[in-house]
Amino acid sequence: MRPGYKLLTTDIAQKIAVRVTGAKAGHAPETRLSGRSAAIRRPAPVVWRQNDPRWANIRVGISRLGRPGCVPTATAMAPWSEGVKTSPTASR
Repeated sequence: MRPGYKLLTTDIAQKIAVRVTGAKAGHAPETRLSGRSAAIRRPAPVVWRQNDPRWANIRVGISRLGRPGCVPTATAMAPWSEGVKTSPTASR
């Protein structure tokens, strides 16, 4: 892996290990390898409550959404399931 590596869908079911190299002036560089992780699992789907007060009654254009807030909830959950990190309030 490289610094800042982010897990990919191809990593699901894989067991990963991390190699770290450290160096300090006056000392020889040293490399360590971690043990293997448990198998990488797919993250649990995100589910937001439609009546969460954080996005109920938010302004969209010249109108306000109703108290249930189902439009921002549903439209945020769909891209999240495809790996796009968003939220019902992201477009505000």
